[in-house]
Amino acid sequence: MRCGLNSVRSTQPDAVIIVLADQPFITAKLVNHLIDTFENSPELDYVANAYGGVIMPPVLISRRLFNAIQSLEGDQGASVLLRSPECRGVVIEADSSLYFMDADTRKDFETIVTQWTLNTDR
Repeated sequence: MRCGLNSVRSTQPDAVIIVLADQPFITAKLVNHLIDTFENSPELDYVANAYGGVIMPPVLISRRLFNAIQSLEGDQGASVLLRSPECRGVVIEADSSLYFMDADTRKDFETIVTQWTLNTDR
C-alpha cells in the first residue's frame, strides 16, 4: 500500500481504492458504488465493502488517511485504521461472497476457475 500511495501522491487524489489483483469477480458496479458513496459524503474517511460483516477489499480510502496508512508497520493492513473510532466510514454489505474470492492457493484458483465458468453475469 505504501508503494502505491507514494506513486500517486503527487497527483493529489481525493481518495484511492485498494483492491487485490487476485479478485476476478470484482465488478465496475461494485467499485463505482464506493466512488458514488464517497462523492455523496466527502467527509468520510473510507468506504468499504463487506460480506457477513467482515470488511474486505476493495476499499476506498480518503486522502485524510494517507499518512496513517504510510505509518503502518509490517503486515498491518488498513483494517486496523478502519476499526479505529477516529475514522468515519461507511461499510456496504455485498450480497455475494463471490466478489471477494481471491486466489491465495491452488485450490482457491481452481474454485475461481469453476465459478468463472458457471458465472454468466460477467
